[in-house]
Amino acid sequence: MEDFSILLQRADPEDIQKALELRASDLEERTAELETERGLSSAIGVVYLACLDRDGSTIWLDDDTPEGRTFEKRANSGIRDAINRLGVTVKDVTTSLEVERGGPFDKLPNLSPKELADEYSMMELQRAHLNEIITDEQFFGAMEEQGRIVQQGDE
Repeated sequence: MEDFSILLQRADPEDIQKALELRASDLEERTAELETERGLSSAIGVVYLACLDRDGSTIWLDDDTPEGRTFEKRANSGIRDAINRLGVTVKDVTTSLEVERGGPFDKLPNLSPKELADEYSMMELQRAHLNEIITDEQFFGAMEEQGRIVQQGDE
């Protein structure tokens, strides 16, 4: 976490962009975009997990005031700091994050492809499939239900 703080304070925004592009040049273009997107999503995920209490409520260990305890307030502050680093003032930053938790992954093996498609995102299904929580049949059936896979005869 301290590394992110140092990067934001000291790294030139162009250098950060170049670092992402250098990584992208090592891979095929679309794969590079996905890797960069996954990396940025993972960074946000780490920060989000860092502010969760065991019961899933949002907390920050360094801030005891209710006004300062939300992920959104910290995100606002980070966005403001980043824009300021570009030499631009910020009139307002508003973020809104709503998380509606679903069921635990361990119930997935008992669900039909239709139920999986209705209740879970593609990313969640991919993760469950890669971790062998759901079968190939469940995964590809759910993808077909979501319209992400079209059978040859369906066109």
